[in-house]
Amino acid sequence: MNPLVEQIPVLFQAWHAALTAHRQRMKQRGIIGPITAAVLETPEPEPDELLRLTGRLSFASEGVGIAETPLTDLMRDPFNTDNVQAAEQFAIDFRRKFVARLAYGGLPLAPSPAATKGRKAKSECSVSIDDEGRATINGVPTDRPLTPSQRKVIELMIAAYPGGVLKDKFTANGVEEGSARRILRTLQGRFPEWGEVIAMPSPHGRGIGYRLRPRREHAPQSA
Repeated sequence: MNPLVEQIPVLFQAWHAALTAHRQRMKQRGIIGPITAAVLETPEPEPDELLRLTGRLSFASEGVGIAETPLTDLMRDPFNTDNVQAAEQFAIDFRRKFVARLAYGGLPLAPSPAATKGRKAKSECSVSIDDEGRATINGVPTDRPLTPSQRKVIELMIAAYPGGVLKDKFTANGVEEGSARRILRTLQGRFPEWGEVIAMPSPHGRGIGYRLRPRREHAPQSA
């Protein structure tokens, strides 16, 4: 059995418990509607455990071919009740379609060979760097090598994939978070290909960090 499949039932239960607790806290605070932490009158602490489990479940779900868009939305804005409700619906569908099927000995939770033939796994990082410091983004080599400071930041993000790099990780490797943020903003602003793959944390996105998106294949250009 795919080891990701073995992890999913226990991971799902822990994630769902964290989601339920987060939902209850939001009700107690009276957080209703598409609101974000940035506009709350009293700052709300980040649901770090929920975000951590959401990231793990999202990665595991991708690995076995389960659509996980509601999880991505929840990670981006955990205080938006539309996102929380979508995640709750995801939990209902997930339990019915996958967890129950696995528990009762149904089909394994893995993409069929036909579905995966001829393509890269969805969970592959979008960026790689060669020995000369030249990056390849979504399978396409870039025109110029990274500077030493750029390379250090991107390599930390590659090593953390599919998770993100937090301030403490940058600091431990001799990089100030402010410098890393400026480097990433510069890459995003000057080069569209970098803008597609760098994910910056939102103002209330503590616990998520600076991330690289999964690789996507470029559609072949028509002649």
